[in-house]
Amino acid sequence: MKNIYIMVILLTISAVSFAQETEKTYSREADGRLLLKTNATTEIQEFTKEDPIIWYTPLNISQNENEDSRDFGIAMGPDSTLHMVYCDDRPLPGAYSQRIVHRSKGFYEEEWSEDVIIDEFSGLAPRNNHKASINVSNNGNIHVVYHYWAYDGTGRDQVGYTKYTKDTDTWSSEVISGDAGTIASVYSDYPKLTTTTNNITVVVWGTDNRNGNDEAYLAYDNGGWQEPILISSPEMNKAQWPVVVAAEDEQVLVLFREYTDTHDSLSVYYRVFDASTGDLGPIHKIQRSQRLSTSNFDYYDQFTACYANNNKVFIADNARDTIHSYYFDMNTEILSKNHEVHISNYTGNPNYNLMSVCADDDDIIHFCNTIWNVSSNAVRYISYEEGVGFGEDEIVSHEDAIDAPRIIWGVDKELHIAFCDDSEDTNDDGYVDREVYYTTEDNTLGWSENSANHTTFNVYPNPSSTGVFTTDLKENYTIAVYRISGELIYSSENASEIDLSSYANGVYIMKARNAKYNLMIKLIKK
Repeated sequence: MKNIYIMVILLTISAVSFAQETEKTYSREADGRLLLKTNATTEIQEFTKEDPIIWYTPLNISQNENEDSRDFGIAMGPDSTLHMVYCDDRPLPGAYSQRIVHRSKGFYEEEWSEDVIIDEFSGLAPRNNHKASINVSNNGNIHVVYHYWAYDGTGRDQVGYTKYTKDTDTWSSEVISGDAGTIASVYSDYPKLTTTTNNITVVVWGTDNRNGNDEAYLAYDNGGWQEPILISSPEMNKAQWPVVVAAEDEQVLVLFREYTDTHDSLSVYYRVFDASTGDLGPIHKIQRSQRLSTSNFDYYDQFTACYANNNKVFIADNARDTIHSYYFDMNTEILSKNHEVHISNYTGNPNYNLMSVCADDDDIIHFCNTIWNVSSNAVRYISYEEGVGFGEDEIVSHEDAIDAPRIIWGVDKELHIAFCDDSEDTNDDGYVDREVYYTTEDNTLGWSENSANHTTFNVYPNPSSTGVFTTDLKENYTIAVYRISGELIYSSENASEIDLSSYANGVYIMKARNAKYNLMIKLIKK
C-alpha cells in the first residue's frame, strides 16, 4: 500500500514586500542577497530559505551500463502513474539500434516496470530514434514523439509518434511529419507535445528543411493527424526549439526561436493555436531586456514554458546563465516581463543554463537546471514566485549532468526530476556511455511504521544510550531524521552511522529513501 503521509511546506521564503512594477530585474550581491532593480527606485530584497528540499538518492532508470542511454522525457498520468521514456542503445548484428524505451511506476507501486521498446513501425527500419518527449492525456492515453531516423538514404530525421491506447492496452507508431521527403534535420532539437483538456494532441518541431530553409512546424491529432502547419514565417532563418503549452478552452501557446549566423541575433516568438478549430494566431516577438552573446555558443541559449494556473503560461528565457521570466495571459493575450536573475557566479567561459520548469498548485514555479562550462555540471533546483522573485539555488544531484533535466509537478503533489549523467566510456569503444536517472523530493512526515513497503534493514543499538546508531542499509539512500514534531535535525547520503548524541533523549523518526524504496523506523535515545 502507498505510504500514508502528511504534506509539509516545501520551501519557505520571507521577503520585504514591495509594490509590483512593470519592469523588475535582480542581480546577486556578494553576500548572497538579490538586488531588486525597478524603473523608479532601487531597493534591497532579502530572501531567507528556511530548509532546502531533501531529494532522494537518484535511481538509475536506464541500467544499461555498457551502452549509451539519453534523450529522455518524464510525465505523470491522471492516476498518478509516472512514465519515463528515453533513447537506449540496443545493438543489432553489425550495427547499433537506438530505440525509444518506456518504463512506468504506479502510485501504489515501489518498483518500476520492466523496460519496453515502444517505437515499433510496420515496414520501416527500426533504427536510430532520438530525443523523446512524453505526455499523458486526461483519458489515460500515453503520447510520445521523437526523431525517427530510418536510414532511408536521406540522412535526415522524420518525426515519429507512438501512442499507448488505454482502452485496448496497445502501442502503435507512425510518422506524423508529412509525406516522404518532408523531414526534419537530424541535428534538430527535441520535438515537443502537449494534450488539451479534450485530449487533442499537439506536436511541434523545428529545424525542418523541407523547403530548403529551417522552419518550425505543428501537427495535431483531432480525430486523426492533420497536415503539418508552418508556425514560423517563410522569411525566417533557422527556426528552432519550439515549445508548446496547453491552456484552457483548447487554447495552446506555441513558442519558437529564430537563430542567425551573426551570433548576436536570436529572438523568441509566440503565437496562439486553437486546437478545436485549427486556427493559428499571428506571430509576436518577445523582446529581451539584454543579450549576453560573446561567442558562438548560442546553440545552448534556451527557453521553456509551463502552464501556471489561472489560464496563464510562465515563460523562462535565458541568455547564458541569466534567466528572464514572463507571464502570458491566455485570456487577454498580454505578455508581461517579470524578473531576471543571474544564477551562476562561475568565472571563465560563458556558462550555459539548460533548464526545465513546472508550476505547482500554489503558483510557485520550480526550475531544474544544469550549467555547462563548470567543473561539475550538477543538477540544480531553484524556485520562483510572482511578486516575490527567485529563491536560492540548491543542489539536487552531484552527477555530471548533460542535456536539460526535466521537472514536473505531479497530481501526487510532489516534484519529480529526470536527468542524464555524463558518464565515462565504460566499454572502451570511444563513446560516452550515459545513464538516465530519476529522483523526487522527500516531503513526507507522519508515517505509520507498518505502512512502509521496504526491504529488511537494521538500526542498532536501538534504543541507544549514547545517541549513536549504526545502520546496515545495502543500497544508496538519502537518510533524514526528524523530531516527532516534524522538524528535520539530520540528513546525509549513505551514512552507516547516525549521531544524535547532541540531542535530548526521546523518540525520533528516521527515514531512508531513494527512488525505489521508502524506509522508516523509530530511533529511541534514552
